Amino acid sequence: MIYPNRRCVAGATTLALAVLLCVMMPPSAHASVNVLSGLTQMHEVALGGEYSGVIVLENLGDVVERVELYQTDYRFTAEGYTYYEEPGTVRRSNAAWIRLGQSVVEIPPKCRISIPYRILIPNDTGLVGTYWSMVMAEMLGSVDEVDIDEPYKKDENAIVLGVKQKFRYGIQIVTNIGVTGKKKVVFSNPALRRIESSGALTLSVDLANAGERLVNPSVWVEVYDKTGTKIGRLEGKNAKIYPDTSVRATVELGALEPGSYRVIIVADNHDEYVAAVRYSLEVSVP
Repeated sequence: MIYPNRRCVAGATTLALAVLLCVMMPPSAHASVNVLSGLTQMHEVALGGEYSGVIVLENLGDVVERVELYQTDYRFTAEGYTYYEEPGTVRRSNAAWIRLGQSVVEIPPKCRISIPYRILIPNDTGLVGTYWSMVMAEMLGSVDEVDIDEPYKKDENAIVLGVKQKFRYGIQIVTNIGVTGKKKVVFSNPALRRIESSGALTLSVDLANAGERLVNPSVWVEVYDKTGTKIGRLEGKNAKIYPDTSVRATVELGALEPGSYRVIIVADNHDEYVAAVRYSLEVSVP
């Protein structure tokens, strides 16, 4: 029990041309597109400013691959739900500020392509902290791919059954307005569980960002026995938390003897901000 103590080159666009680079790469067993520029792109921005970025894709396969790029919003909860909603839905969405260079690109085999984008920050003094959204890079298949439904499209009475898989990457575009925005992590829903196979204990807690700025804290737990003697420090994983989102952090405590313990759960953002909470644990006989 726990007691709280509390995409050779594509056509021209209004923004820019995608830049293509063909390089020698090892052969691949099948067509594959990777994102080389990272799945999170962070921009430190100022009000009224204009900034640029690039999304780099590579085709490791042997055929020309088509990729569609489009925007969504992005949020998640500690309960494990992830939402990719229409751009502009999330209160702190920056999707309206982003201009993509292209929406559909074709990547020749063994080539890389750079898709530029611009970010136009409004000159609005009411903007503080972190704003973000996502660019989806969705695989449309190779340009030589045949539509297996085509023979049936002229037959109105034909019933075609099948499964089409879609694969996509989500690239998070994050804008921080200078150094503005308060940071605030709120802890809730602590839970102590035992792993049946090993008997080891895990401690989980929900971390919600109730502030205005992205936090990316390291999470750890310090364990003390009932006399106040420190037993150890157990490391968890880093937790990237946007404002108005939450994550569930889980730390393995190992095999604790039955008895009373106190734990301090720490979320260290590796800057001036550190948050912590203390709980009392009661470990029973398995």
